[in-house]
Order: sequence, then structure tokens, then C-alpha cells
Amino acid sequence: MLYFLSFQIEFKLQQGKTFCFDEDVPRGAKIYLTFGASQLQTQPYVNFSLLEPDQTPNYQRGVNANDSVSHTALRSGIHKLCFTAAESTYSYGRWNCFFLFTM
Repeated sequence: MLYFLSFQIEFKLQQGKTFCFDEDVPRGAKIYLTFGASQLQTQPYVNFSLLEPDQTPNYQRGVNANDSVSHTALRSGIHKLCFTAAESTYSYGRWNCFFLFTM
């Protein structure tokens, strides 16, 4: 059986700031994220991290304005997805993230 959840979120990210959102994801789910950005002032780059329910970082890397990420959840529960704009590489922009997970 195939289950999926899909949504899009848009957020503003300022220089040196972090934006996180939480999502309840079952163990073994495939997580797909596609990124986009508009109204960028400097380099379209942010640091992305995915935290497991115990707050252990499971996935971390830099992403750009036209990037995508896929990953498998190791544990069931609330996962935290965070985006951080480094002070030296990014000033301001409107980001959007399309989130999909399947079982």
C-alpha cells in the first residue's frame, strides 16, 4: 500500500537566521524535498538539516535555490526540518519547499 503526504511551505529567511518546521513521519518513509527561491539579495544558498525525533541530525548539507533532497526516515515520530542562512553568504529571500513522503 502506498501512502503519501504532500504540501508546500513558503517562508522568509534573513541573514544569520534559522527557520524550522516539524512533520510527523513514519519509520522507513521516503522524504522528498524540492527547493525554490525568489526575491534573493545575494547568493541563493542555505544550510539544510533534518533532525530525527530524538533531535539527532540525520541529514545536513547546503542547498541552493533550485535543489532537491531525498532521504529515508530512520525512526517514526516528529522530524524537524531546518534552514539556516549563513551570515556571510546570504542576506534575504523568500524560500519555498515542496515536501512529499511516501511509504
